[in-house]
Amino acid sequence: MALMTQPAAHLPTAHPWPRLAPLAGWLILQLLALLLPVLQLPLSDNFTRPAERLAIEEMLTTQIAFAALLMPVLFSNCSTSLFVIACTWPFIQLAGTLSATPPTRILLATAYLAGWLALLTAWRSILRTTRAQMIGVAAASILSIGAALLWYLRVEFLTQQTDPLWSRDALLGPILAALAILHEQPLSFRPWLPLGIALVVSVSLASWIEIRRRRAAAVTSNPTQER
Repeated sequence: MALMTQPAAHLPTAHPWPRLAPLAGWLILQLLALLLPVLQLPLSDNFTRPAERLAIEEMLTTQIAFAALLMPVLFSNCSTSLFVIACTWPFIQLAGTLSATPPTRILLATAYLAGWLALLTAWRSILRTTRAQMIGVAAASILSIGAALLWYLRVEFLTQQTDPLWSRDALLGPILAALAILHEQPLSFRPWLPLGIALVVSVSLASWIEIRRRRAAAVTSNPTQER
């Protein structure tokens, strides 16, 4: 009797689209932020003219704010984090060229943004559960968007100050620190101080947690090593 053989079942393969969608959205967000000054779209009645003079400020604000909001999906692993960080550079360069920002300031702002994205990567590595990640998103959003909104309301309605005091305002979150790097005269280390401390602490904690996870996995896979 001839043996009847069953055809091999094809294992389902994960579709790459769920992983590519956040990265595509990240690129589209930056493109839209770049189109605002190019199309001369004013964001307020007293908006700076020509609009491209604020191109790099709009770009940095968009990148910092949306990176905080999309932290769980943009920084899910090392490769996507590197892609997210790398693709911000050409957009900042283009925005800086439109706004006629000095190259040194563009370079420093790019480095600061990379530090902020690296900090979010470390937070995403530490926060593994969905609930913890949502708490991380809330904290990053309050730190970036919330602090910038409070600063704007204070300058717009509560004080008569026409020019920001960057030596003080640079400590009010990453958006204000990035803007201080563009405008503070002379440039100081103050905008970098909170980010540097948070980055060192977060990377150290993420590394310690990863080492413990790997040791626990090694013990689980080889119980004879456990003492």
